[in-house]
Amino acid sequence: MRDFQLPGRSPIRATEGAAATSQPLATLTAIETLRSGGNAVDAAVAAAAVLAVVEPQSTGIGGDGFMLYAPGGGSKVIAFNGSGHSPQAATVDWYRERGFEEIPLFGPHSVSVPGLVDAWARIVEDHGTRGLDELLRPAIRYAEEGFVVYDRVAFDWSLTAERLAQDPNAARILLPQGRSPRPGERFRQPELAATLKLIAASISAPWPRIWWAICAVSAGFTPSRISPRSVAAMWSRSAAAIAVSMSIRCRRTTRG
Repeated sequence: MRDFQLPGRSPIRATEGAAATSQPLATLTAIETLRSGGNAVDAAVAAAAVLAVVEPQSTGIGGDGFMLYAPGGGSKVIAFNGSGHSPQAATVDWYRERGFEEIPLFGPHSVSVPGLVDAWARIVEDHGTRGLDELLRPAIRYAEEGFVVYDRVAFDWSLTAERLAQDPNAARILLPQGRSPRPGERFRQPELAATLKLIAASISAPWPRIWWAICAVSAGFTPSRISPRSVAAMWSRSAAAIAVSMSIRCRRTTRG
């Protein structure tokens, strides 16, 4: 037991489940998922999706994900590696021929094929009790309706403002009013909400349909107008949509 005369945190003690994340809205989502009958995997995925919305300076659907899961609280632990692969053409020789001595920290040449959405889909399919479309609803709501920016999120966000300002799309989306959001301000991402909706609606569809749908949303196409041409229109508009679609494409092709 800790010394209660000093600052600190007491351990969580519960009989029906517990959850811990870096953001209260994500933790609440996990608890509500458990209360509604979901299992630990459902709660973890739902919370992670919310974090991808409410902590954009830390995580997002263009990243990777990892999981350690002990079914039923047993001794057997299942590990899931949701990290992305390097692009097929990103060989050592390719970089050296272009003068790179090391992988850059920023820019397209430093990005792997994101594995997070693929990880969510696989984990839920293998170990969850809910569909990914249902688990994404809280994240979609926060992206669409907005959320209050917490102090730590605002602080971290401000540290990247100068770099975000160098990209027109990043600045338009992540620097409203020409600056990073301040503590207590409400922040919305309707385009992210639209992307999450398309992922939720298309997760069971053949991968080409998913690819076109997610790519097209950033190009301003409505679902009824999705076609291969949408992909071409998208290329100059949103790298994030490409990343998510590539992740799902990998899942559909590698798993048959």
